[in-house]
Amino acid sequence: MALATGCGDGDSPAAPPTPEPARPTSAGSGQGTADLDRAALVALYNATNGPNWTNNDNWLADVPLEEWYGVVTGSDGRVTRLSLWENNLTGPIPPELTTYYVTDIITIC
Repeated sequence: MALATGCGDGDSPAAPPTPEPARPTSAGSGQGTADLDRAALVALYNATNGPNWTNNDNWLADVPLEEWYGVVTGSDGRVTRLSLWENNLTGPIPPELTTYYVTDIITIC
């Protein structure tokens, strides 16, 4: 997993990559795992001042995750990428995102 969070003042060095743990799964149709992704994204929204993002189109809406601004999903509905560059996120990356993470998280600032 790639996680870019160092979009600050440019003085801080980027964190070294960490090994990718096994991605959580759920028995059955796969819907449970997409629900975990949704829960992690809701936690991200809440932890990073989502109501004040530059673009938060469809976030928290009852629509497929692929319709949330900056979210890309695979054919199974699982999140594969976030692109929230220059979107006014403030606050910490929530632990839910590191527990039930997407495969490639990029440009979160």
